[in-house]
Amino acid sequence: MQAAHLPQHAVDAVADAQKILFRFEMQVGGPALDGIGAQAASRVPGLSAYDYILQSITEPGAYVVQPFADGLMPRDFKIRLSDEQIQILVEFLLGQ
Repeated sequence: MQAAHLPQHAVDAVADAQKILFRFEMQVGGPALDGIGAQAASRVPGLSAYDYILQSITEPGAYVVQPFADGLMPRDFKIRLSDEQIQILVEFLLGQ
């Protein structure tokens, strides 16, 4: 998904989410997101890549990548981001 095809509020939502996730990775040493789109499809049996990433954002404790501990991922993205922003973020991460 190219930013040029997104409305400005969607571009802003992705940029804000990137900042949050980058701070998360830097502060707690969370899993790298490079290649997450390809990895997501095989991470949890029965979940598509889209559903895995969505669940990881909205229910971060549902599946925790080892060796990381539960509770490192912010649990309030449903509050911080609208449904539309979460969908845009999922689609962005699928392309990573």
